[in-house]
This record gives sequence, structure tokens and C-alpha cells, in this order.
Amino acid sequence: HIDIVQLMLDLGADDFNRVIGRAAKGGHIDIVQLLLDRGANYFNWAMEEAAEGGYIDIVQLMLDRGADDFNSAMRSAARGGHIDIVQLMLVRGANNYNEAMKNAAGEGHIDIVQLMLDRGADYFIGAMIAAAAWGYIDIVQLMLDRGADVFDGSMKYAARGGYIDIVQLMLDRGANNFNIAMIYAAEGGHIDIVQLMLDRGANNFNGA
Repeated sequence: HIDIVQLMLDLGADDFNRVIGRAAKGGHIDIVQLLLDRGANYFNWAMEEAAEGGYIDIVQLMLDRGADDFNSAMRSAARGGHIDIVQLMLVRGANNYNEAMKNAAGEGHIDIVQLMLDRGADYFIGAMIAAAAWGYIDIVQLMLDRGADVFDGSMKYAARGGYIDIVQLMLDRGANNFNIAMIYAAEGGHIDIVQLMLDRGANNFNGA
């Protein structure tokens, strides 16, 4: 609502930097430009907020103004699934591939996960746990193929989310902390996984 923003400015509002982040997050380039004209200079924050929303025009505007926190913007873009902005940050020199991969994994953006792997990301454990927690079995499998071996950690988070296919995959790989997985499944209300853990020998009935 640029008319209201303009009215507030006319009345003396001067917290331009706080507002520019909100405007960038919502993709309101007209308000972003207005605030820049008034002196807002939180370019990196605005770029990061715009990156998560996929507003590449605002991202580019912030770059033109001197924003240089490419890694933060890449992480945000990875979380939002905006591979075009991820690519733009890579061109600018972003290199925190592992954090971007984990963020993408937790949201199911396998194309960005693969891109980070191609760039050299190697913290497979973080990405696998993030993917398991939200049920993205294709990414879990990709991390397993790369050598991730945090089977019990992934199983408990998958159990809490009710993703029995991932739980079963972890069991097949050797996960054996049945009590912890049962407790997590009970917290999430997933009786099928609770029963599966009981069948495997879980016996911490009080914990569940």
C-alpha cells in the first residue's frame, strides 16, 4: 500500500530500514525504491528477504546498490526454491553450499540440492535430517547415495512427522534406536510407527 507508506513518510516516519525489509519480502519494488530514495541502506537484509520470496528484480536492485552478503541471500533463495536467484548468488561468489543445501532439502527443492552437490556440498547428514523431518524421501535417498549415515537421527524426525516410508528406509539401513523413534512417533500421534517400533523391540512404554 504505497499510498499509506507515502502518507506515513509525509507525517514524519523515518524508520526506512525496518520497512524496506518488509517491503522486499512482499515483493513491493515500488515501496522499496521509495525507501531507497529516502535513504534506506539495509541492502543486504532487503536482498535476503527478497531472495526467499523469489523477487529477483529487488535482489538485482539491492546488488546494484552494493549488497554483498551473497551467502545469506543464497540460503534464503534455496529455502524458497528459487534456483534463478541461487544461480545469481553463485555467480557473485556465494560458496556456503552446505547451508544452502540443508535449507533446500528441508523444503524439498531437489534441484537446488543437486546443484549444491555439484558445487561441492558435502555435509550430507544435515541435509538428510532436514529432508527426513519433512518427508522428502527422494532427497533422503540422494543423501544416502552420497554416503550419509545418520540413520537413527533421521528415523526419529521422520517418525515424529509420520513418514513411515522414511522410517522403514532407515530401519533397512540399520537404524536401531527403536525407543527414541517410538517416543517421537507418539509425540506426533503416529500409531502405525509406534506399532512398528514395538514390533522391533521398543519397550520404553512410559516414555511414549
